[in-house]
Amino acid sequence: MWQINTFEKKFNGAMSFRPHQWVNGQASCFFEAKIDDLAPGLIGKDAYFNTKHHMRIEVRGKEITTFLNGTQIDKRTNEHAAYGKIGFRHTTVANDCDEQAAYDNIVIKDMDTDATLFEDCFDDPSNPNFGFGEIRNGELYVVNVLQLQKDKTNSAPMYRKEFQADKEIKKPRFTPQHWESMRWRLTGKRSATTYLTRAGQTMS
Repeated sequence: MWQINTFEKKFNGAMSFRPHQWVNGQASCFFEAKIDDLAPGLIGKDAYFNTKHHMRIEVRGKEITTFLNGTQIDKRTNEHAAYGKIGFRHTTVANDCDEQAAYDNIVIKDMDTDATLFEDCFDDPSNPNFGFGEIRNGELYVVNVLQLQKDKTNSAPMYRKEFQADKEIKKPRFTPQHWESMRWRLTGKRSATTYLTRAGQTMS
């Protein structure tokens, strides 16, 4: 979980970058620094609030590079990096913190082909991809949530086309999440002809 924060008392309200890792069901911060220390002069105090910023995260295997407003602010290797669904965490605690944010465009692309795997610009007020927050003027407004995107949308796949198995695969099983025509391969070998599959149907 990658966090941009203006609340940390240790930084006296300065904007900070705080990547987290989930440990035993809890988000644990493993690094933190003021944005101004990572990229001096990138964001002035007058742009902390009610100002749009662009964040880009590139993941190549275990290497994660973070850009803010087009400037690289962090690059690291994380052995626990994994592909999963998009989620948001915002916390509201009375007399303590009040995290709020709005998002106007989310895009996930294949790093090799530049193909778009998922995109939501929040023009649809029914909010079909996320079961939380509120669409306001083309933005997803989020307050006090810890949620992932809906499973029933096209965004449910884990955005991964290859993986390295740690042990011998004795019997591969594949379970699609939607009705659709598909063809799949294992280690380069076509495992089946084109299927019209139904959600939850497992193929071996």
